[in-house]
This record gives sequence, C-alpha cells and structure tokens, in this order.
Amino acid sequence: MIISEIITGIMMTIVHELLSITSITTNFSSLYNNPLFILTILFLACIIIGFIAPLAGVGGGVLFTPIMMAFTNVHPNIVRLTGLMLATCSSFTAAKPYLRQNLANYNLVLISALPGSIGAILGSYMGIYIAMLGASGRAVINLLLGLIAVFAASLMISRKSIDYPSQKGIKSTLSDMLGLSSSYYDKAINKIVEYKVMNIPWLIITLFGIGFVSGMFGLGAGWLVVPVYNIIGQLPLRVASASSSAILGINDTAAMWVYINSGAFIPAFTVPCVVGVMIGAYLGAKVMPKVKVKVIRWLVIAVLLVASIRLIISALPVLMGW
Repeated sequence: MIISEIITGIMMTIVHELLSITSITTNFSSLYNNPLFILTILFLACIIIGFIAPLAGVGGGVLFTPIMMAFTNVHPNIVRLTGLMLATCSSFTAAKPYLRQNLANYNLVLISALPGSIGAILGSYMGIYIAMLGASGRAVINLLLGLIAVFAASLMISRKSIDYPSQKGIKSTLSDMLGLSSSYYDKAINKIVEYKVMNIPWLIITLFGIGFVSGMFGLGAGWLVVPVYNIIGQLPLRVASASSSAILGINDTAAMWVYINSGAFIPAFTVPCVVGVMIGAYLGAKVMPKVKVKVIRWLVIAVLLVASIRLIISALPVLMGW
C-alpha cells in the first residue's frame, strides 16, 4: 500500500512537471520558472539559426529578431538588443581576416561608420520610445518589422548583385581624395582587381538610413549594406561583403549601448543566444561547400515570409481597433 502510494506520488509529480514545462510560454518571466529548459531551447534554436544564416548569405540577426518577435512574448527591447549582439559578434569574427587580406576597404569602413553609427543610435532611441507606448507601440514595431522581413525576403529572391562592376573610363575624384580607391587579389580569377568607390554622397545618406533601421529593429543590416555597397557604390561583390562585415560591428555596438542603458541586457537570455549562433555559424561555414545553398536560401525566405505574415497579422487588430 505504501509502495503504491509512493509510486502514485512519483507519477503525479512527473505529470505535474511535464504539464508545467509544456505550459511555459516564451514570456521573459518564464525564464525564472524553469531556467534550464528555456536556456536549452534558446541555445538549440540559435544554433540552428546560426547554422543556416551563413549558408543563406545573411546575418543571424535578420533571422533571429523576426522569429523571436513573431513567435514569442519576450520584450521587444531584449530581442532587439540580442539581435544586435548576434550581428556584432559575427561581424567582429569576420572583420579581422577580411581587413588583413585587404578585402575590406579600411578607409571606406571608417567613413561609413559615422553616418551608420549616428543612424543606429537614433534608430535605437526611436525603437525604445515606440516600445514605451504599450500594446500600440509593440503593434507598430511588429508591423514595420513584418514589412522589413518581406523586403528582406524579396531582396534575397532578386539577388541582383554584380560580381565585378565595370568601372572602365569612370573617374571618381572624391574617391581618390578620400583614399577609397584600392585593390585586392582575387583568388577566384587569379588576378588583382582595382576599383573605386562611386556615388559617395548617396552612399553616406543610404548608410545613415540603414543604420537607423538596424538600430530600431535590432536586425543587423548586412543584408542591406552589401547590395548598397555593390549597386550604389559600385564595389566588387567580395569587397562589398567584406566591408559590410567589418562595419556592422561598429554600427551595431553604437546601438547596443542605448538598449543596455535602458535595462534590456539580460544575460540569462542573451548569452545562450549569442553562444548558440556563433557555434551554429561556425558549423555552417564548415559545411557550406557541401550544401546546396540555393535550397537553404529558399528555406530562409520561407521562414522570413511566415514570420512577416505572423507579425503583420498580430499588429493589424491592435492598430485597426478590431
């Protein structure tokens, strides 16, 4: 009798624990209810995000932020700060070898950092202000983020990049004055590629806007900087990608401190996400030569579209008063 009661008690305890785990929502306060379970889920999810991000040619932030905002109730400021940290870590990891090989244009990175950082700081302040408006503020953020996710997906679908923009006969006095004309050795074609940076005023204005978007939504904006460098600045695609990786760490760090000062840095949430994405990115980079990147890219596009639909659907009833 006593043994049966003990067994029954143990079974009831197990059932109770299972029910309590499955009833945990992704609201931030649930981190204190079952921290090991939540941390494990976050860690594993971020490994997956980090794994597919480099295969699809995007940063972890552009996947992490829309997914977390669409499918969890974690406070927007916490999610956006973590997204910026993910972009910053990946940027700093890639910047050193790119700069050493002269793939990243050092002078361009310095010049781009100022408008990008100013835009990122202003964007982060705007994001915090909107979040303070309560349900309506969160709905505005969700709607805008959903539209940006759609734009990111469409940009990945188009992929109108140019490997080596033609600059024959084109002069850029401003590029020469600022020391932006440079060259690098391209292993793919086994030759030295010389280039100039074109349309510099438009480039600076655009980078300010990109920094604003990055800071406001915590995306990291490599998916925007690369085509801007490539199409507007007329940089070779390798230089555009490398310079984008180097500049993101500067811009996103500027925006991060605004969120940190607002109290959005919660190590229990942020650290597992950052570590998970870095591990996933490392593994993704290792298997990239063996994986059909096209399939992965379409998978990411599908994820972005699903997240964007959920974000928009969740925002419209609040904003429209339905």
